[in-house]
Amino acid sequence: MEEGKDYTGEQAGKNVGRRPKIEDGFVDQQIIADWLNQGLGLRLTQLMVNTHRAEQGEELVTLSAVHSCALWMRPKHTKIKKRAQVGKNYSKWAHSLKYQTKQFLIRFGYYPKLLPRPIPKKYDIDLLGKLHITQVAWWDEMHRECQIGKVSSHQNIQVQFPRDANVKYDLNGEYDMEVTILNVKYSAQVRISIGVAQISIPFYKDEGRIIQYERRGIRCSPFNYSTKSMISRKDARNHISAEMRRVHKRR
Repeated sequence: MEEGKDYTGEQAGKNVGRRPKIEDGFVDQQIIADWLNQGLGLRLTQLMVNTHRAEQGEELVTLSAVHSCALWMRPKHTKIKKRAQVGKNYSKWAHSLKYQTKQFLIRFGYYPKLLPRPIPKKYDIDLLGKLHITQVAWWDEMHRECQIGKVSSHQNIQVQFPRDANVKYDLNGEYDMEVTILNVKYSAQVRISIGVAQISIPFYKDEGRIIQYERRGIRCSPFNYSTKSMISRKDARNHISAEMRRVHKRR
């Protein structure tokens, strides 16, 4: 619609011109090769390409154009292998987690239909007590190994593009050596605990009476405990008692 003209309901033609694509030999190809090689995703790579094109006064390209160009550039995908880590007590740990999940469901009001009769004490709602979703904060630990190597910590695929002797993208060039991660004896970790919760926000009338609640999800402040370990309250009290006994013995 244009200002000053009456609306007629007519639609503009669908043929609005050909979308720009990335031609062979453009600097955009080098940007794509460099950032995908570093482990960046397609959307962030598109942002890098369009940032360069905007600085040069060129038309921006779509995600599809970046993807098509990357496929045409003969990328080499190498899967980084993983192995499972299963301890001796894995079965006991899995069963404990299953029972705990059932107990949470019961306390939230979602009673499993096939509970054994008579109901065991571990599933008795009178002993467990009821819970509401707004009474619980959910926390998860995130441990990332500090890796020595050009590999993103969240990816297990290495993307390579053929390059010339000057490390520039060249369709007829050669692939670099496969990326490896240095296996150190004592690796460090970044340890962060992240939590979320659901809260109820009351809405009041003029006379101060609550008329309704609005539920809203919030993020808790991340807790950084790198170089440390989180332990239970029981273990913490035991450590404090042991330290106090050690100090008293020195008197």
